[in-house]
Amino acid sequence: MALAWVLVYRPGEQNDYLRRFWSNGFLALGEPHRLARLTAAGRDVLWGLTVGPYRPPIEGVPLPPELYRLLMWAVTGLAILAVIGIVRTARAWRPWEAVLLLGPLIALLSASAFSLYPLSLRLVLFAGPVLYLLLFAGADRLVAFLPQQARRQAATAGAAGFLAAQLFTSTSYVARDPRMEAVRPMADAFLRLHRPSESIYISAGALPAWVFYTTDWSRPDRERLARFAALGRSDGIAFENAGSRGPRAPGEGGDLRFVAGSWTEVVGVASGYRGLAATVPDPHMDRGWLQNEVTRIVAEGCGRPVWVITSHARAPDLLLLSGLDVAGGETTFGMSGTGDDVSLRRLEFAPVTATAACSAVPPRG
Repeated sequence: MALAWVLVYRPGEQNDYLRRFWSNGFLALGEPHRLARLTAAGRDVLWGLTVGPYRPPIEGVPLPPELYRLLMWAVTGLAILAVIGIVRTARAWRPWEAVLLLGPLIALLSASAFSLYPLSLRLVLFAGPVLYLLLFAGADRLVAFLPQQARRQAATAGAAGFLAAQLFTSTSYVARDPRMEAVRPMADAFLRLHRPSESIYISAGALPAWVFYTTDWSRPDRERLARFAALGRSDGIAFENAGSRGPRAPGEGGDLRFVAGSWTEVVGVASGYRGLAATVPDPHMDRGWLQNEVTRIVAEGCGRPVWVITSHARAPDLLLLSGLDVAGGETTFGMSGTGDDVSLRRLEFAPVTATAACSAVPPRG
């Protein structure tokens, strides 16, 4: 734990972006809305560690009211079972055993109360075994109130339901999520089908995976890796979750165009749309961003096809693809992943559109 703290957690705790991203995951006793934060954390952790419906930390799609109420009743029931399990464990176990079992949970809640560690499912997986023990201890205590002949059936039904729910959600995750960011087949398709000197526009959300799958790791281009690492880090212009930077000046991002092997990479600028953990995203797109990015892509299509790859697609990315259609782009090749989260297109623009765009940009170097 000391090594993990020195190498991972402390640098993260001192990172301004990470503190801002996870800000709503802290219990933060000295700040308002602590009850709402505790409720949200309980819903995320208790439900996620038991039934296991995986959702990325920035996904904030609200549930229908009926399902939300049902979820809250289920989470409340789990919390009651856990409390009963804590009381039973504290009474039945020797003090040092109870401290070893419950100490990490107490430390976790204390750190979150002082805004040192966020309560979020993927960050508290270590609490899973302890939580299971407490839940089953609580459930066993309740089963003891049933008639003798019904206890075994109730315990069997409860355990079977618990395992069936986890099996269902785990199977769904394994079947669905490998296609959520399937950038590798997109990169392979581009490398196989592109013609020399063609350009590909890489959206900010697709940049990390694109660089990973198009790098020859036996002989990596370290200059290229360093360039994209600088552009895609949390304070870089191509960081997908950077947040708003206000109205964009015309021509922004015009210098983010780099030759790589037999193609040219055009790096997309972040749109200003930002998500925070445990928060429903506020749809946003900086004024001038869409026009700039459409102009850059159309300009790359002067007399030749231009490719566009997106991943972690959000509303601005979908608007960008629609804007390219409006600008006269004809899709001559296309691939997409689950829910349009990732896509690859080859676009060709009509001569009139391309000529107008070409006249507005300097010659390529």
